Amino acid sequence: MIRNLEITAYTAQVQQNTVQLGDGSTIENCSIHHCAGPGAWFWQQLHSSQQYHSYLEQQGIGAGGDASLVEGNEISFCNYNRQYDPGFSAGGTKFWASTNYIIRNNYVHDNQGPAVGRCNNDNITYEGNIVINNAQSGIFHEIGWKATIRCNMRA
Repeated sequence: MIRNLEITAYTAQVQQNTVQLGDGSTIENCSIHHCAGPGAWFWQQLHSSQQYHSYLEQQGIGAGGDASLVEGNEISFCNYNRQYDPGFSAGGTKFWASTNYIIRNNYVHDNQGPAVGRCNNDNITYEGNIVINNAQSGIFHEIGWKATIRCNMRA
């Protein structure tokens, strides 16, 4: 478990992560910001909650695997310098090859790319998210299977 940690000014390579967590990991009440590369990547069972501020050069959260909860985060200003292609791996989040995920009650704003979602996902629930002022889609469920998208707000 990672809790109550601030990470700033870390330089990761493209597609390498500031924080990378394995199965059964938890990250709570952390602030990851002003870093190069993606903020956090996890496989399976990340229960992410409370504050997750960004200003990341590439993307905020990336994930894959089974049965995770991503809840109560602020994901903002990712790819702020527009250095990365939003169609590849830039913007708020990239959930890839994920099943049984719940993405709930996140505040995702001012990202240069899609806010929440991506591709090859199944049985995903997007609910109660606020997506504001992102350069592309608010909720982006591409090349995927079953998704429940409800009670999200976009301004």
